[in-house]
Amino acid sequence: MRMTHIGTDEAGYGPTLGPLVITATVWQSPDDLQPSEWYEALAPSVTSTCSARIRKSALHDTHHGRDCDAVIIADSKRIYQSGHGLGDLERTALALVGLFKRVPKDWRELVAGLAPESLSDLAVIPWFADFNPVLPVETTSGRIESAVTCLKEALSKADLRCVQIRSQLVTAMRFNRELERFSSKGELLSNLTLQLVSNVLSSHQKAVLWADRHGGRAYYASVLYQAFGAGLVQTEHESPEESAYRVCCSNRTLRAVFLTRAERLLPVAASSIISKYLRELAMLALNGFWQAHLPNLAPTAGYPVDARRFLAEIAPVQEKLGIAEDIIRRKR
Repeated sequence: MRMTHIGTDEAGYGPTLGPLVITATVWQSPDDLQPSEWYEALAPSVTSTCSARIRKSALHDTHHGRDCDAVIIADSKRIYQSGHGLGDLERTALALVGLFKRVPKDWRELVAGLAPESLSDLAVIPWFADFNPVLPVETTSGRIESAVTCLKEALSKADLRCVQIRSQLVTAMRFNRELERFSSKGELLSNLTLQLVSNVLSSHQKAVLWADRHGGRAYYASVLYQAFGAGLVQTEHESPEESAYRVCCSNRTLRAVFLTRAERLLPVAASSIISKYLRELAMLALNGFWQAHLPNLAPTAGYPVDARRFLAEIAPVQEKLGIAEDIIRRKR
């Protein structure tokens, strides 16, 4: 017997600038192997400890005839920090994508493969018009290929499979549109996340969802009911640490678990990494566009305090170019 697990996580919920990115990764495992046990099953080739970036794993990459770095799958905030380079984050993100399709050659292929619904929005945003860097941007194709090989071998030995990755790349423009439908950012995040889950669940009759708490929300029965229409939502338990539900809709059954520190589970950590990688590439586009007009402009990560500085500095150029405020910044 095999079980389908869906992990979700976001990047960019707090900032004022740049996209909110939500990702769902879909995995299949033996019925008796829970996500809390996956790291042990995958060791030493997959680890959640960032110390692996400076040591070699015990595995030998037979494809390249050399030892390979352990693949780090952990909370993206532990792997990447602004100003310290994208290399480790990029290596894992592209290795995950490479598990079931070719590693994308550039930004547009990456977005088309993971978040095709966002392409229409990106087409009308100035900083994405000519943005299409070749991938990888900071590591090497050889390291990506090595990581894909090692990850595939480790997953095969543990009888684990990653079968799908889908993302929502929510630009500031779309974020502002969506806020007209929802009463808060938290409700927006929950609804867009569960919309994504509903889309990937269509290919599976039974699955377990693992998700981090959404903006501190403790109760999810109502948003699950909204996301899955006329389905039956049963509350298993609700506590400060974990809330669990069972959703029955048509011929599909979903057990949904929202918990604190969910990134300690590999399916959620993998989604965190993909979301962060897409967001950081999008921020390269935004910063690069405005720095082309203002060469001395310091880049921004988009968080509220620095966003105010950034917006004040670009204001004269923004007015000259006629770029609407709603395209650049979120209302909340």
